[in-house]
Amino acid sequence: MDFFSVIIERDTSSKIPLTVPEYEIPVLQAIHGESRVHIGEQVADPRPPADPPRGEFDPLVAFGALQRKYRQDSAALQHVYPTPRALAAAVGVAVEAPIGRRGGKKAAAQADGEI
Repeated sequence: MDFFSVIIERDTSSKIPLTVPEYEIPVLQAIHGESRVHIGEQVADPRPPADPPRGEFDPLVAFGALQRKYRQDSAALQHVYPTPRALAAAVGVAVEAPIGRRGGKKAAAQADGEI
């Protein structure tokens, strides 16, 4: 997963530096406007090494994390990634049905935004 340094320009005197995964940049642009989100260079993964090592990208987990992080701006998130499947498609992850860790109809419905 690629991470980028980003600066969000809230106003002329307030600039917020962040390091975010590439898939999060469109959400920030939807919230703050494209002209106020300045994308810097690609950086190393800022997360500490995991023990055990992290597995493959799980769109259901990532989607849930985005929902928690941007709960006050849920309309912008919903516009960019309406479902975990939309996030998976944007990241370029092949999704096998059902999506997520748990199988069955409920996981597939969650992935499609029906629940």
